Amino acid sequence: MRHDGATLAVMHYWKDLEAAMCAAQNPRPYAYAGPADVLAAITPGERGRLIASVDDLTAWLAALAQADRSGPQTFVVDEAGDLRVGAQA
Repeated sequence: MRHDGATLAVMHYWKDLEAAMCAAQNPRPYAYAGPADVLAAITPGERGRLIASVDDLTAWLAALAQADRSGPQTFVVDEAGDLRVGAQA
């Protein structure tokens, strides 16, 4: 059976979503694997902005300074399964 590009994209999306849902049900914490100077720059309490809804994401984006909007952003899913976002240093 042949599929067009849009159909293949949707199929890949659902496959990736299924894998992500499986991983969320069986989380594995990972040790930090980045540069030591980046780890040393983290201060207690700086955990990024918690995003629990579309409204949270919209508010975070609206609060970003114009300069921060053009720079790279990053995200993590913590051990509790919460999405946190922030500017990439």
